[in-house]
Amino acid sequence: MNRNDRWLRSAFLTAGMLGIAWSLSSPASAGSALRVVVNSNQDTVQPDDVITLREAIALVNGTLSMAQLTPAEKKQVSRPVMVKPAETYGGQNRSIIQFALPQNQTQILLTQPLPLLTTVGMTIDGTSQPEYQPGTPIVAIQPASGVNIPRGLSILADGVTVRGLQMAGFRQHDRQDYLEPSGNITIGNREQVPEVTIDRDAAPKDVVIEQNVLGAVAKDDRALPSSFGVYVWNSVGATIQNNRIIRNQGSGIVTGVMATNLGVLNNEIAENGLQGMPDGIRLEGKITNSQVLGNQIVGNGGSGIYLFKSEGAIEVRENTLKGNGKKVRQAAIYLMGNDHRIVGNRILEQAGAGVVMAAYPETVRNQVVNNQFGSLQGLSLDLVTRHGTGTSDYQNGDGRNLPMSAYPSRSHSANRGMDAPQLISPEFLISLLDGSVELVGSAVPNAEIEIYRVQLLADGREFITDVVATAKADGSGKFVTRLEQLQNGDRLSAVATHSDYGTSEASRSAVVRSMGSDN
Repeated sequence: MNRNDRWLRSAFLTAGMLGIAWSLSSPASAGSALRVVVNSNQDTVQPDDVITLREAIALVNGTLSMAQLTPAEKKQVSRPVMVKPAETYGGQNRSIIQFALPQNQTQILLTQPLPLLTTVGMTIDGTSQPEYQPGTPIVAIQPASGVNIPRGLSILADGVTVRGLQMAGFRQHDRQDYLEPSGNITIGNREQVPEVTIDRDAAPKDVVIEQNVLGAVAKDDRALPSSFGVYVWNSVGATIQNNRIIRNQGSGIVTGVMATNLGVLNNEIAENGLQGMPDGIRLEGKITNSQVLGNQIVGNGGSGIYLFKSEGAIEVRENTLKGNGKKVRQAAIYLMGNDHRIVGNRILEQAGAGVVMAAYPETVRNQVVNNQFGSLQGLSLDLVTRHGTGTSDYQNGDGRNLPMSAYPSRSHSANRGMDAPQLISPEFLISLLDGSVELVGSAVPNAEIEIYRVQLLADGREFITDVVATAKADGSGKFVTRLEQLQNGDRLSAVATHSDYGTSEASRSAVVRSMGSDN
């Protein structure tokens, strides 16, 4: 059997069709790490003068040996002598796949699934391609015309980095998408490898996905959209940062069994979910200590961020969520679970509510503070009651709550029925002495109070926009704050946050009046 025949057989088995898998034994020890340069965009394994991506992965995985290479191919493989700290993992040198593809031959069209990435610490670095510019990857990977490949790169080892690639077109042709991880990049897909070869519960650790474009670049791109951008099936400490994740059928990022310590940082996540699971980011499973920080989450089919029966607390901080809900009228952020922190986000032009918290499963101690809202089609903050079990309630909330005293117990609504504050008057006057306004109200004792501006719509609906002042409720629940630079006709509302319960809905608004003003 020649080398090409052996390789095709291995690739066939890798795809899981005959139930045999690559070994996870890593050749990338301190003395055996490889630096492999891909200089052909072909999808072959054969003795010739060039190295393909498929051959490079096989070399790093140890399923293709140096002895099987031609002299010309061997020139594209070396062992790092002096490496930068970023080129090590766990005290070992990383194996690195780099690119030097000919100009105008930078698109790699796959005829069958690539080998799994099973070598600890390996890096695939598209930024090494000559003339690479940040934000515009040159090396593109997608299935060949008429070929169905459900997963682009499948990561099963710790410390793997994928950088600077453009990927699209990885999908199933039926609803199997939602039963089995698929998409441009999958992490920890245990269903791909029979349990006789690996620990099925071993989650890849410290995976980094960065500086990629994952999805169709343009609306008229000939590449079909992938089912998902990144599918984190089972992982600890994965980082997804500085990517453009755009125009995938389903969510841009979705988690499965476990994604603890996940970092989703400074990505553009746009126009995903218009043909499938609609949310920009959908978090399920164990997500303890995860962060969604500094992302632009724009124009997705449903929620910008949707948590569904997840376990563990996350922080969502300083993101811009704008124009989501293109397919389904949903909240910009939908929360299930306890102790989440939603801080400093801009939530704008949502075809639905701002932040919605489910009553079931139990959802308590969620803090939503110092956010900015604008042009919503629902409440800025909505704590769903246990009566809210319809489809729309799990998408967009159930509207303003009655006082907690109207319900049988605190568990009847999200955040244990944290009551909205009450302002003591529907109007507050601007002082003739110094032009300030003294705002007085009541809330849960010892709660932290945020005072928001309010936008009143022509149809009478209103929503809070941005924080203009803070206060602290005393032991009896009373709070007082003085505001300056307000104008006649400005409207204000208060939101309370307590460490035992979480954040409330917004109070009924009050209007600021000048002395002697009739409107």
